Amino acid sequence: MDPAFGPVAQGGYRGVPAKVSIGPDGRTRIADVVIGASVGDARYYLECPRMDNDFHGLGVFLITNVELRSSR
Repeated sequence: MDPAFGPVAQGGYRGVPAKVSIGPDGRTRIADVVIGASVGDARYYLECPRMDNDFHGLGVFLITNVELRSSR
């Protein structure tokens, strides 16, 4: 990630940890992940179904952490 995007990326990421927890089985849980979306307007995206631990969220979470750590 270009370091110029660091402050914006950090700001966008601030709400993510509130969605991450450890479940009763001891595994990491990511809540409220959109289960898949195509191109649409804001209303379409906001109304998409959500679930916990969908792989779309896990992938983005992992990539974001790597990018933010490497941009320091």
